[in-house]
Amino acid sequence: MTYKLNTVEAEFAKDPKINRDDIKELVDWVPTVDNMPKVTEYMLVQFYQVCNYDLEKTKKLIKLCYSFKTNAMELFSGQDYDQNRYDYTFYDVNYCIPLPETTNEGYRILYVGLKDFASSKYDFPVMVAVSIKIVLATILELGTCPGYVIVFDVQGFGIGHLLSMHISILRKFFFFLQEASPVRVTGIHVIHLHSIFDKMMKLMSPFMKKELYDMIKTYSTMDDFFKVVPKEAIPTDLDGQYPKTRDQLSEYMVIQFFDSAEHSTQRAKELIDLHYSFRVDSPEFFSCKDYSPSQYNYKFSDVINVCMLPKPTPEGYRLIYAGFKDVNPSKFNFEIALSMFTKLMIITVMSEGACPGYAFVFDIKGIVLAHLASVSISLVRRYLYFVQEAIPLKVKAVHVIHVHSLIDKIMMLAKPFLKKELYDLIYIQSDMNEFYKTVTPECVPVELGGTLPLTIDEMTNQLIERESALDDFVKQELSLKSDESKRLETKKSETLSMNGSFKKLVID
Repeated sequence: MTYKLNTVEAEFAKDPKINRDDIKELVDWVPTVDNMPKVTEYMLVQFYQVCNYDLEKTKKLIKLCYSFKTNAMELFSGQDYDQNRYDYTFYDVNYCIPLPETTNEGYRILYVGLKDFASSKYDFPVMVAVSIKIVLATILELGTCPGYVIVFDVQGFGIGHLLSMHISILRKFFFFLQEASPVRVTGIHVIHLHSIFDKMMKLMSPFMKKELYDMIKTYSTMDDFFKVVPKEAIPTDLDGQYPKTRDQLSEYMVIQFFDSAEHSTQRAKELIDLHYSFRVDSPEFFSCKDYSPSQYNYKFSDVINVCMLPKPTPEGYRLIYAGFKDVNPSKFNFEIALSMFTKLMIITVMSEGACPGYAFVFDIKGIVLAHLASVSISLVRRYLYFVQEAIPLKVKAVHVIHVHSLIDKIMMLAKPFLKKELYDLIYIQSDMNEFYKTVTPECVPVELGGTLPLTIDEMTNQLIERESALDDFVKQELSLKSDESKRLETKKSETLSMNGSFKKLVID
């Protein structure tokens, strides 16, 4: 399984009620509306379907939605906990999971609940902002559907959680849900019911219309719940029959590990073990940490370009380019660079799936001694261990281009931690003609001397768009790690003091 963004053509093929002429009229209409952003044709289809294919209702909903976004920007920020202040993320505290199965009516199921019951960690604005982002990402991936059923699990909620529910956020959220959302809510099921829910309803009911209020069904037992929502659609950890959803290693990642291990089951098990144990030992590489907007007026993509070149090498290897966009060394943060690079690699794996291998192109143009001064030897050692021992992809080549005198110092930093197998894959090329003997010019953009008509900035922006669409899926994936407390063996890895057997994550 890979995460592919859905397309307009796929929607036309799926639903014959979607009128192409109506969609074209909407495309032509959007630029004529004052202060209207550039709404994609794909989202226009979503609005049209939610409005039951009524053109005028669709226009009203689009206007209302984007006007509301302007007046309630905090709901659409997608803002997670500030990683400079907290050592946990939304996914450590909350569940907001689109379940893989649908109801008998074809409704998608969104499970919402607490993962960590500590009220001190619960941030209601963060919960709302990230949950909205997850739903929008689901739309981008899966497209239209008859409606959404929300399963709200109140287990673990207490007075402390209610005290953090801002009335202004509640009011805005319920207005959006009922009046301005590109999603049709068809049911709200409350499970693991206890006394706190009455207090919740006193908070929320003033902002609910009768139509939404009447959708709320409460269940004191799961048997009653399964009379309405099929047991097969609900994960086993909620007494259903679908394979466990919480903390499971996803099938697409298992396939990726299996492919990286050259289809050896034993080697794949070892690789999975090493990878998820490494996440425990080196969480900073999997934090998705970017520059804090409260401290900096730039982000990772303003400093470093990372992109996947659209054409593979003749051998079928995917090409990943990384180079400086802003060469100011004061803006370079090595830990953030490694964290974001890891995130972008996982996004590529999730969206592209297995392949014969990856060739990396590192452009060192603009690197000066001040950049190297900020490089931590400990991070270099651990990251190179990860690349050589625990990464779920096959590295086939590392090309270093625009080489200058500093390459010797770069190699002095890296060489002590390079195995011969990886060292032999490094090609240091001061002459681009040498580079083109292994990577053909049609794979490379014009600004690097190739013939590819796309620029590095354009390809970087494409990956940023993909990152935005898949951000929540990736963060959820990267939050998984092994539970080392349940490991029976005491033997440690000589390299990173990690154990060598995988005990916790369940692969269904």
